[in-house]
Amino acid sequence: MNILDYYITYFFYSVFISYEYIKAIIIDDRLSRKIIQQAREQQSEIDHDELLAISKEETDFESIDKINKLKKTKVEESDEELNGEEDQYDDEEVSINEEDEKALEAFMSGQPRRMLGDIIAEKQAKTESSPDNDLDPRISSMYEQVGQILSHYRSGKIPKAFKILPNLSNWEQ
Repeated sequence: MNILDYYITYFFYSVFISYEYIKAIIIDDRLSRKIIQQAREQQSEIDHDELLAISKEETDFESIDKINKLKKTKVEESDEELNGEEDQYDDEEVSINEEDEKALEAFMSGQPRRMLGDIIAEKQAKTESSPDNDLDPRISSMYEQVGQILSHYRSGKIPKAFKILPNLSNWEQ
């Protein structure tokens, strides 16, 4: 087989593959009409939205100018008010009725707030300082033996007592 035969074979093989590929992609007429109809509807919606956006842009420039003018006048007025308020400020005592005072005490208590970390640390200290020795000695010896077995464990079955350990209520002990 010479080079020319090789290229001819390669060409026909690639044409055959592309024909099979195109044949697999071909969609029936009804589905293609629906796809084209949906695409046209979407394009008309996009065109409609663009027309609305263009028409709004013209009015937006006018409204932006109006807003900028209003902002400038408000800034000037607020500057004038601030200058006038500095002269008129006086130190008066504000009187608070009993209801307001109770509300302030409720929200601003003198006691320091308890943080979640503090609460967790307290619970851990309680469990570490007072271990409950109400476990049956047989159970404790069984788990000691499980510990000895697991110290040499490499692979294979795990003891059943070790598997049920997380389900116990006081498993930490």
